[in-house]
Amino acid sequence: MSKLFTIGGTSVLAGVNTWRFATGKMNTRVGVLKRNGHTELDLQEVPLPGLLKEDWVAKLTADGFQAVMPGSSKKDVEAAPAAAVAAAPAPLTKEQKNAARNEARRQQRSADASAKAMLTTASTKIQADDQDMEAGAAIAAAALSDLASFWATGYKAVKEEEVFENHPE
Repeated sequence: MSKLFTIGGTSVLAGVNTWRFATGKMNTRVGVLKRNGHTELDLQEVPLPGLLKEDWVAKLTADGFQAVMPGSSKKDVEAAPAAAVAAAPAPLTKEQKNAARNEARRQQRSADASAKAMLTTASTKIQADDQDMEAGAAIAAAALSDLASFWATGYKAVKEEEVFENHPE
């Protein structure tokens, strides 16, 4: 796994503009670079977990920065501006931006529709469960009513029959 950095940018040391990457506190990194003779510090910070070096270079290059990796040779330093320009992504046309925006909106509408369908399904299930509970409660109420009727009338009739059977007149 590659290392992630929360601080990235450039600094000039001995006349060479170089990429700088670090993790930690911005003021600590700036102090270390200044103490070691770096000038023209231009650092940025991103939240955790951070970015890979390649992602930092792509981000900063897109923002217009040009530099070389630390430890590069003189030949690399001279070729860096041309390589940075060649590696920079071409700007998007208005049509491409509109197409990307429309695709993002389409995906959002699709996600909204999916969420709405899930909510509707959940609501329907809850309503069905409520109806089942109401039907169950109605059945239980009817059973209790029948039981009460039995106790009030049927039980008395059964008792009277037992009395007559055991004591003939």
